[in-house]
Amino acid sequence: MNDSSKNIIIVPVSEDAQTRLLLHGMHEETIFYNRMNFSMLIEALLFTSLLSANGLKPENGRVAQICGWVGLLVAVFWWLVQFDKRRMLDTLVKRIEDDVPDVAKTWELNKERYRFEVEATNMLVWFPPLLCGAAWIALLVITYMR
Repeated sequence: MNDSSKNIIIVPVSEDAQTRLLLHGMHEETIFYNRMNFSMLIEALLFTSLLSANGLKPENGRVAQICGWVGLLVAVFWWLVQFDKRRMLDTLVKRIEDDVPDVAKTWELNKERYRFEVEATNMLVWFPPLLCGAAWIALLVITYMR
């Protein structure tokens, strides 16, 4: 069996390449937050339209059910998109740690100083979409139990 790790040659990355990598990371992070904001806006508009139409009244049960299913689908789609973008961010973080020593040192010092293991980005991938999904499921349960 051939050990391919013996054939790896480490080449220092130029400052231009480091800058491009950091800019790529900033770009991907901006997309991550923009998609989160867009999804949160859609969810808020659905909740608002449901409340504005008095969707919880028994005679508006179909409206509530339609809003509930659409809201739940948006929440699932939102989570999948955020999860996918988070994987890209993880890849970029690894590359930046490997190729940009100044940034890697800052992240290392931060991890040593603050030992709280939950990352904000991970919480933003999981918590808002799941919270919205749970709210829509509760609404659907209420409307179908009538």
